[in-house]
Amino acid sequence: MTCQNFRFRETILWLMTPALLTLITACQQNGPINTSVQITQELEHVLRKDVMELWYPRAIDTVYGGYLSDFDFQWKQDGPQNKMIVSQARHVWTCPKLAELYPEGPYAAYAAHGFNF
Repeated sequence: MTCQNFRFRETILWLMTPALLTLITACQQNGPINTSVQITQELEHVLRKDVMELWYPRAIDTVYGGYLSDFDFQWKQDGPQNKMIVSQARHVWTCPKLAELYPEGPYAAYAAHGFNF
């Protein structure tokens, strides 16, 4: 996978995260039971595999605060780790939403970490 393809995939994942969180919440509340359960399970699988497990806690910058954003195709830190307001805001928005869905997880602390930054 080339660096450009990786950046494209990373961007798509970030654009999809709000939609995935919204759909999971909606499917838990509405719709026919069998369809909602199946869709919710599939969406949660994608959310866990492609967002939660990839980004957290890897993206938490314990040295300078905020969130790291530059990773190579193997998800290792790469580049200057510039802090851009849009990427920081995406994490600050995503972490509390994850904390609502998974209160037993560390996402509330990750959200506070970014908010304090």
